[in-house]
This record gives sequence, C-alpha cells and structure tokens, in this order.
Amino acid sequence: MEPQRCPRREELAGYAAGTLHSEIADTIADHVDSCAQCDDTLAVLESSQAAVFPHLRQPPPEDSYAVEQQCARAVALVEQIGRDPSFSTQQKIDDGAAAADYPELIGAYQLLEKLGEGGMGAVYKAVHTKLRKVVALKLLPQRRTSDPQSIARFEREMRAVGALDHPLIVRAMDAGEADGVHYLVMEYIDGVDLSRLVREIGPLPWRQAVECVLQAARALAYAHGQGVVHRDIKPSNLVL
Repeated sequence: MEPQRCPRREELAGYAAGTLHSEIADTIADHVDSCAQCDDTLAVLESSQAAVFPHLRQPPPEDSYAVEQQCARAVALVEQIGRDPSFSTQQKIDDGAAAADYPELIGAYQLLEKLGEGGMGAVYKAVHTKLRKVVALKLLPQRRTSDPQSIARFEREMRAVGALDHPLIVRAMDAGEADGVHYLVMEYIDGVDLSRLVREIGPLPWRQAVECVLQAARALAYAHGQGVVHRDIKPSNLVL
C-alpha cells in the first residue's frame, strides 16, 4: 500500500481558510492527524491567516438584504427626482431646444418630450394619436437622412431590436418613415437612466449596483445568443 501523499501547501492554506470542498477538507483533516510535518505547516498557516482573515472560517452572517426593500428605496428616489422643480424645469428647457429639430407629429405619433440622445438619433416620449398609447420614439437625425449609410445602419438597428424579445430589453413595436424622418417605435419605460440617477443621488449601494449589472449581463447574454452585439453599454442606456 502506497503511503498517502502530503497535501500541497496551497491545499493546506485552503483548508486553513475553510474554502475547500467538505470531502477534500475531511481527507486533509485525517491526514494532518497522522502527519506531524503537515500539522506543523498547518499551524503556521493558521497563525498567519488569523490576523488577516479571521472571518473566513466562520459561518456567513445572515443576509438581511431584501431586493424588494432596495427596489422600494430606488423607486422612491426616482419619484423624488420627478418632484424636484429644478430637475423638471431644466429637463423641459433641454427638451424644448431639441424638439425644434423635428416636426411635432411623426406619422401617427405626437412628440411629448425628449428622453435622451445618442450618436444615431434622439429618443422621445410620444403618444399614438389614435390609440393614445405612450411609446418611446427613436428618430434618425435629420442631418443624416441624406446619408444612405446612416439610413442603412438605422434600419439594421431596427431589425436587430425587432428580433429581440426579453423582459430585460426594451421591445420594438413599430418602425417606418414619415416626411423624410426615419423612426423606430419602442415600448416606453417609465423610469430614469442610471447615469442621471447617480448624478442626482450619488453612487448606488453596492448590492443594488451588482443587481443592475447582473440584469444587464443577462440581457446581453440573451442578445448575444440571438447574434446581436450592443457595442454601447453605459449607464445612460440602462433604465431603472
């Protein structure tokens, strides 16, 4: 019968820190009981870790964090931003300046206010004049309407968004062109983007920040599985 090999130093360190699988830890514990050399090494490792990682071998504390409570706080903060007169006034000023770039009526959609703007166009809150349904309307900049490459890229984006159906991704509802303005109709999300939220209230608690990143990662994983690469992930493109 071959003598049992001594655990490697990193294995003993893992045992000392309590990070090994229970079966491996039991095997090492049995070996250490019969091996003076490994017992001495383990004692040195445990003494060196005691000052730095005293919590590693303790049971984890109860996690009192509740997602529902954090979401409630976040919603309350968003509502507070909406009630802030200075915030609302500044938003209306910005909206009015940008809305002049487009006619008030785009096909069957009436523009209400600007929600954001990127390299490939501006997004407006709008309402269907017949159905009275509120939507988000993305418009190709008028300066690009004479550029075939910009139009082709915008139409590719339309098709890409239209192919996605996931609860964490804004859904496309319609697309078209009216009086030279190319538009993409998406569901309207009543919330605030993370960039604006952080500007208004400061950094998010780490648990909430991790949850936001996790949900974005799930959405990206789904999109990637459909052959879509977003290429512009940033806080202003994530809405709470």
